[in-house]
Amino acid sequence: MVTLYLLEELNAQLRPIILRMRPGTRVVSNSFSMGDWEPDQVIRVGSHTGYLWTVPAVAAGQWALQGLDRRGPALLQLTQRHQRLGGSLAWGSQVQPLLGTRIDGAQLHFSFINADGQLQAAKLQVQGQNLTGELVGPYGMVEIQPEVVKVSGQKVAD
Repeated sequence: MVTLYLLEELNAQLRPIILRMRPGTRVVSNSFSMGDWEPDQVIRVGSHTGYLWTVPAVAAGQWALQGLDRRGPALLQLTQRHQRLGGSLAWGSQVQPLLGTRIDGAQLHFSFINADGQLQAAKLQVQGQNLTGELVGPYGMVEIQPEVVKVSGQKVAD
């Protein structure tokens, strides 16, 4: 854990060093933010404000994934600004946006519509140039029956 009680300008100067720390490292600041790096949580007690960030893994780029669904290998494209992510999945020319994409430390979460038209949730661990994890679901308008499917992938481009 890193604790800060520095002006916002100094926090902003330290930010590149902090972002190189191990994903999942927690950073707490008393009174001062870190510029455009939005905190994961803001705590207010009276006139005092505290900020909490969790250092995100670098997940931006293209990832070749195996095991997402019966359509075969998929290309995962991610853009990232600190802990905010966006992206898409592609099976050949069939591309769809990711839903509910977020990263907490090294844990990447997103949902997509699978080949059967159902919402599928993925929970993956970013480990350098590799992704490993599982699918949970699919979830539809029926009773939830979790089905765990192993997913793996490698980064193919930044």
